[in-house]
Amino acid sequence: MISSPKPRLRVAQDWVQAHILAPLPVHGAAAAFRPGLSVADNAKRHTDSAVVVRLDFRDFFPSLTLPRIRRLFQSFGYNPGVASLLPLLCTEAPRVAVTLDGERHFVVLGERVLPQGASPSPALTNLLCRRLDARLTSAAQSLGSRYSRYADDLVFSRADSTAPVGMLLALAQQIVADSQLVINEDKTVVLRPQHRHGDGRGGQRNPARFPRRPAPLPGYPAPLPDAGRHRGGVAGDGLRCPRLCLGIPRVPAHGLAGAGRTGAYHAPMAVAVAKLGR
Repeated sequence: MISSPKPRLRVAQDWVQAHILAPLPVHGAAAAFRPGLSVADNAKRHTDSAVVVRLDFRDFFPSLTLPRIRRLFQSFGYNPGVASLLPLLCTEAPRVAVTLDGERHFVVLGERVLPQGASPSPALTNLLCRRLDARLTSAAQSLGSRYSRYADDLVFSRADSTAPVGMLLALAQQIVADSQLVINEDKTVVLRPQHRHGDGRGGQRNPARFPRRPAPLPGYPAPLPDAGRHRGGVAGDGLRCPRLCLGIPRVPAHGLAGAGRTGAYHAPMAVAVAKLGR
């Protein structure tokens, strides 16, 4: 949910952002919320890659609680009083409006967390993730891979197809867990050359910008709701992958036996699906 602070609070938040947070350095792997950088710059870091792995945090902003932000400000050298005041300006608690005896009240439903929509929030995410970015960069380099983070999207890539994807994922999950964050496994994607769509110029679209739900093939309907959940993985990785998200039309189940819950696929396209798994 995007928050919109009241005018006086916005002024205070803008001051914190401009005079405290903006001058502080962030890790080089952070590509979002930085002047002069865009999602395209993040994608350029992973061009000419044979393997691209994309991970996503679950409930990223709600995971960044007031105690974590207080410790961050303390690490900047602020005394406990100031280090408690500044996070109060930058966080908010989920609440609901209730009416009691004709008066409207707001009841807090949980702890204060970093809101989406406040001006200090983007910079705080990068600052809070500096150690995480450093550790993930080192882990990726140890496996001959590259790493970058765009907000809550983590991207790893490697120029050759021998990337130890399983080991990379295990390391990433451990490092993320150490940072008290959680990976959303439903959005984990492993891309290899056979999953890339053309960019319309005879080349390949950059895999770092590959959509989570690929567009359907011309003349075919949108991807099936449960397509992409195939657990066979890609080239023996044993991972979920988008290889079945091809927009293949369903036909009666007797048309192709053993197709599972999604039903059977149009026969000519079923051949193409089978080849993708080889």
